[in-house]
Amino acid sequence: MIEPTSAGVAGWLWEKYGANLLRTLGEKLQVGWTKMNWADHERKYSQHLLAEHSTTKLLGNPKEICLDEIYTDVYILDQISAFRRLDVEDMKKEQFNRTGLPSYVTRKPLLTIAETAHRLYILGKPGAGKSTFLKKVVRLCCDGSLNKTAIFISLKRWSDSKLSLLDFIAREFAICEFPDAAIFVRELLESGGAIALFDGLDEVPNFDQQRSRAIAMVSEFSRQYSNTQIMLTCRTAATEYSFDRFTYVEIADFTKDQQRSFISKWYADHPESLEQLLNEWEKRDSEALVDLARTPLLLALLCLAYDATLTFPRRRVELYEEAVNALLRKWDASRELSRDMIYKSLSHNRKEQMLRRIALETFRTADILIPKNQICQSIESYLSELPPDDVRSGIDGEAVLRAMEAQHGLLIERAHNIYSFSHLTVHEYFAAKKIIESTKSDEIVVLMRTYAVDDQWREVILMVSSLLDDGRFLIDCFVQILDEIANEERDISSFVKLALTSGQKKKIRETRYSGSRKENDLPVKGNALIIAEACVTIASNMRVLGVEERIVEIPRFIASAIYRDPSLVTKVFAKSQAGSLHAKTFFRLAALLTECLLLATLYDRQKYLRELFEFRI
Repeated sequence: MIEPTSAGVAGWLWEKYGANLLRTLGEKLQVGWTKMNWADHERKYSQHLLAEHSTTKLLGNPKEICLDEIYTDVYILDQISAFRRLDVEDMKKEQFNRTGLPSYVTRKPLLTIAETAHRLYILGKPGAGKSTFLKKVVRLCCDGSLNKTAIFISLKRWSDSKLSLLDFIAREFAICEFPDAAIFVRELLESGGAIALFDGLDEVPNFDQQRSRAIAMVSEFSRQYSNTQIMLTCRTAATEYSFDRFTYVEIADFTKDQQRSFISKWYADHPESLEQLLNEWEKRDSEALVDLARTPLLLALLCLAYDATLTFPRRRVELYEEAVNALLRKWDASRELSRDMIYKSLSHNRKEQMLRRIALETFRTADILIPKNQICQSIESYLSELPPDDVRSGIDGEAVLRAMEAQHGLLIERAHNIYSFSHLTVHEYFAAKKIIESTKSDEIVVLMRTYAVDDQWREVILMVSSLLDDGRFLIDCFVQILDEIANEERDISSFVKLALTSGQKKKIRETRYSGSRKENDLPVKGNALIIAEACVTIASNMRVLGVEERIVEIPRFIASAIYRDPSLVTKVFAKSQAGSLHAKTFFRLAALLTECLLLATLYDRQKYLRELFEFRI
């Protein structure tokens, strides 16, 4: 526990507050106030604040997490997403980007803004760190870094209490044993010595006018105590709530550097685990995890998952499922929130069905950024097909979309009237689930044939292979496609034989197969590099699957030959550019096949891998 410093809580000095209080009190009350030990009362309040707000529990996990040990500085966007009016075509150029923030977004440190803004309205997705930031401000007040008295108000707790705001705040000061806490609170607020931290406007129930009352009371509080600094948090979807003279900001997703900082703090006492996790984090097959874990909530969830086994499961879809479940079911439940859902009669399974349908419909047309009217039509179409017991009639798609954004954050507004799934990985996950649960095997084969070598579908295909009860027909589909490509381009067989002969002549160290270092530093690029890297992947996966070394050496020798002589590809396929393109497609699909074999429920995987090159030799 952090001990408050004597400079904390704005310094409750008699000279600062006591003398002013005496002038407003009657003779009877003056006696109690003059006997107060101000330093002792200040210390009690600081300790109370820190005890309440220096730790957190994650999704019902019994272990309390000290915020100081994991807190990572957060940044805000220069504009609220819902207010940005951007050209959709420009946005679409970056829609499949997994690096986090697009180029048109500017980030600024939230703490810097908070130190200067007198009225701050902080918006963010579920789990983005809004409450954690306010708790950080509490800590800064208690250790003297901010010369203010922190007053933390959970708006849901206040709303449930039925008290006036002043009475509720005064009750929080009861720990100080004031003769009449309301008198001191009023003096503190009027003097500007406090910073009022209102947390969770979206958590106030919307029935019986409770949220409207909360908005009116906060607005009135802001006008009445004009000298008091105020910060207010709310989920991003609630931007329709307007507050005069407030600066609106939105918490940005974590960058990769912020993720590394968070992870480093999480494992500060376990350097070996930290090094292992960061190594996992940098791997290419972890890109979807990195994309998903861009909020403190989901990143902490992944750290907890890693704690259990000190590795991430090869079937990453299990982590995606847990993350989606956390947002859709557990997050509000763990905080004992019962929201007034406009679609409350819709079960969790029905909500997931709706999200799956939207995901696959839009992914098939490469619509990662979805116009609001299109997504509302999809919602209304789905709801219209449900039996009457599942959802009440007359619900419009826009209302449901807004409720879903506020409660789960799985669909979010990227710019004015432009929506997307919160992460590309979430979109891919729901699309894969829809393919598995609502598509016949022959239809899946058609999908795979259409998209097997489309980079944008790679993660979806891997998830599909992980989710299938029996992956044989999917793998057979890939093998058939490989056969068709090889039969169409006969030079692929010649290329394999030539590369093997060249590779076997001079075995090089395995580290040179990785692509990190090329023999004689020859430039390997274009189709040659893609083929070589695909062969490295194939060899690596074969070894994991226990294939005998004589088979593993085939793709290794091919990679070795290309790294030594990149012109090998053009020599074989000199007759046409189409030939090298077919070869690139063949080897990329072969690499994808081996990755699917690592994930699929399947008997005798080695058989497929042995046959992958043998018929070409």
